[in-house]
Amino acid sequence: MTLNDSLRSGLQIAAPNAAGDQNAFLNYLSSRPALAPLGAGVRNILTAPSARAAGLYAATTGQFPSNDRDILLSGRIDHTFNDSDTGFARLNFTRTSLNNQGIGGLNAVSRGRSLKAPTGGILLSETHTFNSTTVNEARAQFS
Repeated sequence: MTLNDSLRSGLQIAAPNAAGDQNAFLNYLSSRPALAPLGAGVRNILTAPSARAAGLYAATTGQFPSNDRDILLSGRIDHTFNDSDTGFARLNFTRTSLNNQGIGGLNAVSRGRSLKAPTGGILLSETHTFNSTTVNEARAQFS
């Protein structure tokens, strides 16, 4: 019997989030002598790597502990140089920290990740008034 024949005759895959799909599939692989090493390898990859993680899985009811933190600092300084020249500087900084964020609940491969993303920028502007009908504005920005 070929692999395709055994898959057609014995394996039924349920909807992606149905309870027990993963274990049913791995049990099926393990029950076939030719596929048993593959089933054991996949099961080892998907098994919680530490006692702490296994404890977290056992203690939760579907929600993995996760958090996110955003810090935003922003400021602006205005200055009048003389009667015809004004300017300002705007600064901003954001730091995002995401821990254990991922799609797939307790089955997500990426649940143990940590992402820290700092971003920032500066904007400088100067306005010169030549007369009541002519104005020049210059801006520079870096992000």
